[in-house]
Amino acid sequence: MKVGLGAVLLQEEQSVACASRSLTAAEQHYTEIKRETLAIVFALERFHHFVYGRKALVRRYHKPTVAIMKRPFNKYPARIQRFLLRMQSYDL
Repeated sequence: MKVGLGAVLLQEEQSVACASRSLTAAEQHYTEIKRETLAIVFALERFHHFVYGRKALVRRYHKPTVAIMKRPFNKYPARIQRFLLRMQSYDL
């Protein structure tokens, strides 16, 4: 069972900052795609002062999350839609 989120901020392949947190009991039951999307939102919001207003590249392990930005917004469950709304203010 997955119990936490982690993120690393890199600049030119050098680590600038790291962040992590435990998942809540409810979040531990999220599907893999929801946890991956939550992790992206967590990283963007945690490193907001570094990435807001700049082009950011998100690297992730779960390949289906790559397609998230390509499908129509209304094709996703409400929780993923809310995560996507939180990500919209970033240049990804």
